[in-house]
Parts: sequence; structure tokens; C-alpha cells
Amino acid sequence: MAHKGTSGVLDWGNNAVYGLTGDVGYKLTGRYREAKKDQDIAERIYGAKNITIIGHSQEAYQAQLLGDTSHEIITLTKATRPQEVVYGSSKKKNQYDVRASGDLVSLWRNPFQTRKDTTITTGGDPLKQHSTDVSMKMSNQALNKLFEEEILRVLREKETRKDIQVD
Repeated sequence: MAHKGTSGVLDWGNNAVYGLTGDVGYKLTGRYREAKKDQDIAERIYGAKNITIIGHSQEAYQAQLLGDTSHEIITLTKATRPQEVVYGSSKKKNQYDVRASGDLVSLWRNPFQTRKDTTITTGGDPLKQHSTDVSMKMSNQALNKLFEEEILRVLREKETRKDIQVD
């Protein structure tokens, strides 16, 4: 599932609300209410555990707020605020964040909440670093890191189960 992100000049007001007030204020916006309604419908139809939510920028932030009962959340250059460095964010346990090294919008992350984060090493124009095009630059190394982490997680789960042996 993908929610609608920033679209047009008026929608920048939602970005400003988030920047100034965080989760509390953003949840009062029409953009959030629309996303929540769509999320609730999808969960009723498909079941929350059958949904993977993806998103970019403001849309990624919506995914973070709404996806705690979903199968997983995958964000690309998620909108962040300077306060998150100190206080953390509403990041979920089932969330994977991908960002570009030169992206200023996704820069403000709490160092204790980066375990499932992947940073794509990029360079150039900071505005282009926030584009969805950076996902095309994701190297095999970064993809391999994600797959290795998932494989290790599965192996650890199998090791804790006595009925399955790990070679």
C-alpha cells in the first residue's frame, strides 16, 4: 500500500505542520485523516498482517504513523525533524528506512533508532538526493546488506526452535 505524499503547493502546509508540531499536529491534518481512512479500509479488506506499506518523504511518514500493525513498513527518504535526533521518532519495530547520504529531509534520525536503516551513498545536488530516483542508485552492496540481515534473523529464529535444526 502506498499513501499519497506531498502534491502541490497547498500540501506543503502539511509538511510545515509536521515540522512545527510533530506527530500530534500532523494527525490533525486532512492529509493524515485521508491516509488513515485509506489504511483502515485496506486493513478491513486484506488484513493488517498482509499489508506492506511503502512511502517516500511525507508519504513515508504517514506509513510510519499508520503501519504499526502491518506486515512491514519500507520508507524512502522519510521526512524527519531535528527534534528526532534527541527524542527519537514514532518509528515502528517492523519499519525499514532507506535514505540517501546527501538528503537533508531524512537527515534528522535518532542514532538509537537506525538498526534497520540503509543509507545509499550518493552525491550531488541535495534537492535531487530527496527524489525517488535515488532508489535506483541503491548498490548491490546495500541490497545484500538488507538480505543478509533478513537471512540472519530467520536463522536465529530457527535456532531457537527445537524442532528445526540449522546446519
